[in-house]
Amino acid sequence: MRRAGELEAPAALTLREVDSHKLHDGSRQPPVEKGELPAGAQQASAQPHAREGTAPDPDDREAELNEAMRGLRYDGLRLSTDERLAAEIVPSPSAEQSQTEQAAGRRAMEERRFINAVAALTRAVLNDPGNDSALESLAWALEKAGRPREASIVQRSVIEANPGEARLHEAQALFAQSAGDFVCAADAWRTVTTLDPRHATARGRLAVLLYFSEDYTGAWETIHAAEAAGQTVPPQLRPLLEERSPEAPQ
Repeated sequence: MRRAGELEAPAALTLREVDSHKLHDGSRQPPVEKGELPAGAQQASAQPHAREGTAPDPDDREAELNEAMRGLRYDGLRLSTDERLAAEIVPSPSAEQSQTEQAAGRRAMEERRFINAVAALTRAVLNDPGNDSALESLAWALEKAGRPREASIVQRSVIEANPGEARLHEAQALFAQSAGDFVCAADAWRTVTTLDPRHATARGRLAVLLYFSEDYTGAWETIHAAEAAGQTVPPQLRPLLEERSPEAPQ
């Protein structure tokens, strides 16, 4: 049993950031500029597939989601195309059709039909693998559909095309946290602090991950760097860290 004020286990970290661990730092996600992420990306996940008044069958939902993801492969660290299936799903690929499917995917995101969004955005990518904005939208749709590991894999491709954009690494950190990949999440937050040294909460979130990973020296160093820059650190983190590592290196 945890002591009062203790943190939950690392596996509990999700896209809802450290607020859900009673480490609320008073911040929220950075404002999303129009066109930066798919509309609906910050809404709570929901998928209205079941008939009204009935509960959705989890097996049916998983089968539907797997079907929506056909054509792309997520069985490694990188996204790849299943050429045979892709030829069946998109027999005549075109950049124009990619844009049409992307628009359909964004509408589905806005309506919180996340599996439909995954299907449309998958077709958008199959039509034009170089459509980076469709890839970015697909990553968010997968996360909202309950597949953060696959979202993180897609986000790697997004980042490869635009490695200098801090917001893309921030999204990767959130996806990785949700998937339980705390090493990847910490690396992504470190990159955010490098690309955007004035980011309000990246160092605080990184410090939380380092605390959970029992890297107390790293957590202290990150806290000091955040405080020196006038940035937010969850207020409960310092006393909890002092219990584990009373020495606060400067």
